[in-house]
Amino acid sequence: MDNFFINALVQAGSCRKHREWQGMTANAALLHNSCRPRRKRVDDEEAKGSNVARRQFSRAAKPRDQQAASRDNGRKTQKPKESEDEEQPSLDQLKRLVDFYGPNVHLETWKEQEEREAREAEEETETRGPTLSEWDGGEDGGNKEGRIPFHERHKPWPNKDEVESESIGELEELLEERDLAPELAYEIYSGLSWPRAAYLSYNTIRNLLHCLGVVRKRSEASMMRYLAVIDDMKAAEIPIALADWNMAIQFAGRCFRKISNSEVESALWLWREMEHQAGTRGNHVTFNILFDIAVKAGKYKLAEMVKNEMIARGLKMDRYFRTSTIMWRGLSRDGEGVRRAYKDLVDAGEIVDTAVLNCVITALLKAGEPAAAEQVFLRMKSMQGMRETTKIAPRNWRQRRELGQLLNKAAERTRGNAEAHKEIQEHSPVGPDYGTFKTLIRYHGMESGNINRITDLLDEMDRIYNIPLEGDMFYSLFWGFQKHGGERYSPWTKERLEGTWLAFAMALDKKNEDICLDRSIAKVIILAFAKCTDKVRTLEVWEEMRKRWNPSEEDLEAILSLLGTARYAQAESTLT
Repeated sequence: MDNFFINALVQAGSCRKHREWQGMTANAALLHNSCRPRRKRVDDEEAKGSNVARRQFSRAAKPRDQQAASRDNGRKTQKPKESEDEEQPSLDQLKRLVDFYGPNVHLETWKEQEEREAREAEEETETRGPTLSEWDGGEDGGNKEGRIPFHERHKPWPNKDEVESESIGELEELLEERDLAPELAYEIYSGLSWPRAAYLSYNTIRNLLHCLGVVRKRSEASMMRYLAVIDDMKAAEIPIALADWNMAIQFAGRCFRKISNSEVESALWLWREMEHQAGTRGNHVTFNILFDIAVKAGKYKLAEMVKNEMIARGLKMDRYFRTSTIMWRGLSRDGEGVRRAYKDLVDAGEIVDTAVLNCVITALLKAGEPAAAEQVFLRMKSMQGMRETTKIAPRNWRQRRELGQLLNKAAERTRGNAEAHKEIQEHSPVGPDYGTFKTLIRYHGMESGNINRITDLLDEMDRIYNIPLEGDMFYSLFWGFQKHGGERYSPWTKERLEGTWLAFAMALDKKNEDICLDRSIAKVIILAFAKCTDKVRTLEVWEEMRKRWNPSEEDLEAILSLLGTARYAQAESTLT
């Protein structure tokens, strides 16, 4: 694997001038208006089920006198917190924040981006002369067509089928919507004749790829949809933009929860195809993706080589690369390295926000320093309380994505301007969000088994931050029961498990879009009940799941196999 990557890097040739990062969408600026007075309680019906889990944990994990003391402390600390949240920055401050990105900023379109990249490539060739790969006919190799913007090189094929023509028109109209479901877009697209992409304009293809690529959670299904369009573009000889290659590499390497050798190889093959067959040179985003994949797959030597290649090509190391470096040190169990990487990020002029601090917490936990991670958590809460201008981290995943891009661009624009950088930093969210609590609860559920700490965190989520539970946090809780429950004197008791299941079932019945049943959580629920109860109760829970879930044949076969092989606790020794 490592030799393959070395050879590929050698063949990749010399550095190309790095292109500027494309401007953010106008909607990103609206994220800074997200600071508003917090509601005291969740009044959304969908959140009621998740609150049950908190109540069940709180009752079960603490004696009544401790519960009363906790409530009294909560009343004392909650009032000043609410008054702090109500202090909002003035409108002038918000306007000045936007002004730092330059007056009358023009947001570059993808057509202008392609034209600029073509001009830069031509200027670079004239300055340095052709590279060896260009003399050999690689890249554009003297072919003027390679310098023509992609949208001018593709003309949609005529489609005489009236039904398909109507479908194309419908697809073009739907793609103008911001929240179009990828499943619906692909369903319409898949009804076209092969090669389907050939009948679409280049603008429609780019919009379709954006719709299919920007998803909340990458999965095998989302990867297959995206790569199917890429394959159609190859078949129709439609040029693929660098941003779309990058997204394809990201899907190939990150679509599964655990990154294996297969995902690493797939990502590297796509990268090599992009550079050597399509003649499209990777940029810093490409190598950020490859670096992150190598780190999370545990290929640290490979990650080092990616970093060295970035240096050799003169590519910048931005916010995303530096947060991946923090995680790299954590996975290497190097706590000092985590702190050093974080300080490097700050010294480089990057904006520190909740996402960066969440990465630090995760890395410290991976490095075996839970006390240090908890200290960072306390400082996040303290910083949020001290800063009057600090915003609340957005809860919508699209807004979180846009905020990360905005802060990355803001760091570039304000580098060297200490006053501007300081004010943007003061307006950036640094307090805990759902990801912070999820990371800590996952650690205590899957590793430490400290159910009392989980109780405190769940209570804090609800009472102070008003953050609802989502499916992945339920997964961590059920995992805790299957790992730490079923043993004498274990605090992970049958009653707490039943309360957690009740909360999860209620959330499913409320049709909460953040909570759903799939094979992974169904398996961990079965293992938890098998460990803490008996076979009869486990089968009853499975029947309750079947009423709420319509699994595929493959998923059903896997669950039935698990039910047949699971080790069940004896009924007479079931712990309570």
